Amino acid sequence: MGFADPIMLLGLIAVPVVALALWFAMSRRSRSAVRFAAADLLDGIAPRGGWRRWVPPVLLILAVGLGALAMAQPGVKTKLPREQATLIMALDVSISMKATDVEPNRFGAMKSAAEEALTNLPEGMRVGVVSFAGSSRLVEWPTRDHQVAIDAIQSLRLEKGTAIGDGIVTSLDALEEDGAVESAGDASAILLMSDGDNQLGTPVEEAAARAAELGIPVYSVAFGTQSTTIDFEGTRVPVVVNEEQLRGIAEATGGEYFRALDGESLQKIFAEVGSQVGLEETVVDLTLWFAIAAAVFLLAGIVTSLVWFGRIA
Repeated sequence: MGFADPIMLLGLIAVPVVALALWFAMSRRSRSAVRFAAADLLDGIAPRGGWRRWVPPVLLILAVGLGALAMAQPGVKTKLPREQATLIMALDVSISMKATDVEPNRFGAMKSAAEEALTNLPEGMRVGVVSFAGSSRLVEWPTRDHQVAIDAIQSLRLEKGTAIGDGIVTSLDALEEDGAVESAGDASAILLMSDGDNQLGTPVEEAAARAAELGIPVYSVAFGTQSTTIDFEGTRVPVVVNEEQLRGIAEATGGEYFRALDGESLQKIFAEVGSQVGLEETVVDLTLWFAIAAAVFLLAGIVTSLVWFGRIA
């Protein structure tokens, strides 16, 4: 919890001051009361009341403390769904994604995790789908209908080549044409998932520089292990993950780099990215609640004092 006007916390000094004043007043009243000889008269003027005599002053002290906290405008940070958020999923559909070091294979794990993630994303988040292999294409425009995006992902098929830079460029083009880049209230991001190295098309450095210029973070996810091979046209071909390149894209654009070694870790990655893009940190103002609490304690102190002792304090 934080305070919008912390200087007002100096008002808490009033708490010990009020406590001492009440203690002094009660002590003085007690000393004065013992001068009366008749016990009945003593109980009537200064009721001994046991623990009850301490309830009103304690309630008053609490009211003073809560009032001072209310003046400092307390608030608590929390994450709430953004009114507007757009995420482009740029998915690698190159042949190397059929490697089985991630069960059932990299491609299947990616699609399954994406489907689950889309089911759990905030309803207001718009999601678009871009695929890239030897070239890139926009498979689905940003939409709030997450089932449409899921269907688009499930329809993807493997192709030859890996053009990561083109995948980023196509994603940026979609965000610009959709107006998501110019909209001040729209948080836009790209979730790039790949297991390979950029082989052709736009250099990744150029694509990342454009994303950075537009203020679009790219969250990159690397698939698989470094010692895997696949069967490509009758030949065993190594499929090496270029982690340095994917990490560089994330760092250059203000995004974050992840490593997906299995389906479970991939689901966690989707959840984290969805939280960062679809949720925004905001401060919930608690001033009113503290003020109400202070008023309730003050009223309770007055009522108990009147009911039990026939006077205030």
